Amino acid sequence: MAPILELGARPLTIEDVARVAREGVEAGLAVSARERVALGRRRLEEMLARGERIYGVNTGVGGNVGITLPPEEMELLQSNLLRHIACATGQPLPRDVVRAAALLRAATFATGSSAVRPELVDALLAMLNRGVTPVTPRYGSVGASGDLMPSAYIGRVLMGMGEAEFAGRRLPASQALAAAGLDVKTPPGFARAIEDGTDPGPADTLAMENLLTDHDINVLLYNVQTVTPVTTQIRALARSHDIPVVGVSETMPTPGYDDRSWMEAEVRAIDVAVDGDVSTRCP
Repeated sequence: MAPILELGARPLTIEDVARVAREGVEAGLAVSARERVALGRRRLEEMLARGERIYGVNTGVGGNVGITLPPEEMELLQSNLLRHIACATGQPLPRDVVRAAALLRAATFATGSSAVRPELVDALLAMLNRGVTPVTPRYGSVGASGDLMPSAYIGRVLMGMGEAEFAGRRLPASQALAAAGLDVKTPPGFARAIEDGTDPGPADTLAMENLLTDHDINVLLYNVQTVTPVTTQIRALARSHDIPVVGVSETMPTPGYDDRSWMEAEVRAIDVAVDGDVSTRCP
């Protein structure tokens, strides 16, 4: 198994991009990069809490910049932007070109300047590592950046939108993610509450419990560094229904590990759970 490429530990080289895009080398966030990404996200949330207007977050874009959105509509804006911008044309770009573009976007996120959540970078890299390649038309751009349309086609696959190639087949995005073991079922409200350190609402908790009791998920991932009565209850429910449980961590938890060995251990633990129905805990 080739060593995992640590994004954010050092500048990427052309050879790094080629190894991931063409040879299937896996990539993950370095510890220092994860901390930068998390810090950037906290800064954005602090600005929003102060009531500041942030372009494209709580405002419209382009000619709609004068519109201010309430908090409950900010997430909808992001999904609508992906739908709106995904209007390219032409034959799909080659697989290695799309993989290279996705890696470079993740590397940009790793600088911590984009205010995205670490979970988004993890999801983008997981898609790469599992061999899911968004179907991305060749022609189309918006504005001077040159990559908004291709980026929209890549990003929307993480939402189950559009199409992707997996194992030589062109599939609806949701089917491709599911086939790769990446179909995320956690109710968004439940996930946000856990991230914010608050208790999920009764409806979100019930929805999560139903996923487990109905065996709608293949493996449960949980953050060993965020333990609450609710997460403990969910883990116990998963085990009682013979669903593999994998403990992962946001920061390197155990002395004696470096960035690479920690990430490799987490990847192996998830692979064991997905492929072998075995509960594990990463170091």
